[in-house]
Amino acid sequence: MSKRVIEVADLIEIYARGVGYLREYDDREEVTGLLIYRDTIAKRLQAGAEVTDEAIKQLAEADDRLIEAIPWLEEHFPEVFRANDDIPRRYWWWHLDEGPQVREEAEKTKVA
Repeated sequence: MSKRVIEVADLIEIYARGVGYLREYDDREEVTGLLIYRDTIAKRLQAGAEVTDEAIKQLAEADDRLIEAIPWLEEHFPEVFRANDDIPRRYWWWHLDEGPQVREEAEKTKVA
């Protein structure tokens, strides 16, 4: 059986939908899975995957909604962000407990 490679645009769509349902999550594994999707998107983009401007816009909007959810995430799933010091700062979504500026810092240093 061949393994289907999921296109980056599809991953972005899944991630965006997941962020939209974030406040319905009741298990830290759901949140962790969502952040792992974001990892995969970042790795594919860093490897040079091509995506449309529309997909990049959708990703940015989903990231904005993730940032807006920081207070809720800290209240309901603080354990997701503990002991993430070994995760590179370019994966800012794993460091949300430090505040929304982690995304800005990553983008300024061009490691997002």
